[in-house]
Amino acid sequence: MATLGANIPAIVVFTVVGVAWSVVGLLVIAPRVFPEHWFENALADFGQSQGNVATGFVPCDMADRRRQSGAARAYGYKQLTYEPILGGGIITALSVPFITDVGLVPFTVVSA
Repeated sequence: MATLGANIPAIVVFTVVGVAWSVVGLLVIAPRVFPEHWFENALADFGQSQGNVATGFVPCDMADRRRQSGAARAYGYKQLTYEPILGGGIITALSVPFITDVGLVPFTVVSA
């Protein structure tokens, strides 16, 4: 508990920056990425960025209750390929051994 309390300023900064980046993604980037039904599609990704895959479906269903936009279906299909690779999958599991072998700087460059 003392470690957590000693790092509250850093936790607050990272939380604010993370939420701000998600909002920028929702309001600025999403209209350029999703040509149709951008808001419904972006809400699913925004929800995921704030929690997990299931959290992505909640705002998507709230914005499109009758599922007329196809955003929930598209989001669900995207997760089939995204989650095993990036969302706690292969790349996430191999990142620590890879950083240990090649170093942080090369890993960061390749990731970017």
